[in-house]
Amino acid sequence: MRKILLTLLALSLTSSTLPAQPYTPDLSAISFPNSGAPAAQHEFLLGLFQLHNFEYADAAQHFRAAQKTDPHFALAYWGEAMTFNHTVWHEQDQAAALAALNRPAEARTAFQAALEGSPGRRRSLSLLASPPKPPVP
Repeated sequence: MRKILLTLLALSLTSSTLPAQPYTPDLSAISFPNSGAPAAQHEFLLGLFQLHNFEYADAAQHFRAAQKTDPHFALAYWGEAMTFNHTVWHEQDQAAALAALNRPAEARTAFQAALEGSPGRRRSLSLLASPPKPPVP
């Protein structure tokens, strides 16, 4: 029993002295074809990664950085708008999402151009303007 306790103590001391390594996501595993500028892709993909990990504030920062790099990148505005949709918790700030989509003239232009695309894209993006109502419990 004493050997086991000493071993556990040694392991706990060893693991606590290791330096913490920052986590760097492997963005090469994400495939999300889009029409954004190549220079905006890294920030966009980081935003997408954070969005799908429920890190909404961090995701919004990355999407805004992508917007700065490419003001006509419609999906960067869509991504920021999606950070206001917390489906798991049944929370949605539609006003903030629409504000993100309509903030600068570039966003409105990018959004309208995206709506003129494929029917699937039109349907997906139009849901932001009038999302379905959550079921009443």
